[in-house]
Amino acid sequence: MKKILFFLLILNIWNLTAQDKKTFLRKNPFKIVTIILKNGDTINGLGKVDAFNEVVYKKHKDSSKSKYNYKTVKELIVYSDSIQKKYVYKMSRGKLLRGKMDISFHLLEPLMQNRISIYLENITVSSNFGNNFPSSTLTPVFYISKGDSDLVTLLEPNSYTLPTSKNPYTIKRTKSYNPFKQEFYEEPIFILNDLNINPNTRYFRKIANKHFSDCEELMTKIESEFFDKYSFLSILNYYNNKCE
Repeated sequence: MKKILFFLLILNIWNLTAQDKKTFLRKNPFKIVTIILKNGDTINGLGKVDAFNEVVYKKHKDSSKSKYNYKTVKELIVYSDSIQKKYVYKMSRGKLLRGKMDISFHLLEPLMQNRISIYLENITVSSNFGNNFPSSTLTPVFYISKGDSDLVTLLEPNSYTLPTSKNPYTIKRTKSYNPFKQEFYEEPIFILNDLNINPNTRYFRKIANKHFSDCEELMTKIESEFFDKYSFLSILNYYNNKCE
């Protein structure tokens, strides 16, 4: 009897392991992509982004992998069903560290590309590492730039509010989930309308002086508190459409 129970226990463990492997293999992070290189070449195949913000590329499912990064990639287009999303590499500057400027590169999704541009980076913070099915909180990080500049400025996360339904946005991940890896989401999770910075604050005026100072009419309206606290998108549209 003991031998039978032992055999059944081993069989059960084997089945659970097989199910885990099957689930893991079913979760394929590669998506159909088009990579537009800075030299003008275009390559098509499968791609994903690793923990170092590099594009891991395969010509097809069984081919070998190669990597591309901000030095070679101009634009990444990701296809999923009927949805097509574009990503571009941008550079940001941080604080001085030991006399050197802290420069980092990000693969960002353009939300607005005009005379003023807004970009999105989805950052995930994982929790419950001891759990086989940890959850993670998806936090949007927004950047602003003039036109198509390679240099973007971080919009401080504590300067804007998100809709209650998206703050925080919690997603479930399997145990194979890597919290430091950017993933491609089929549906838009955060959109431009989710970004709201009160224009009647000292922080916003700092942003305005850096990005809108060449539009005197807009600056006058901002300084006179013409816009209410929900008018950030209106200010962006004003600059893009009415300032020359």
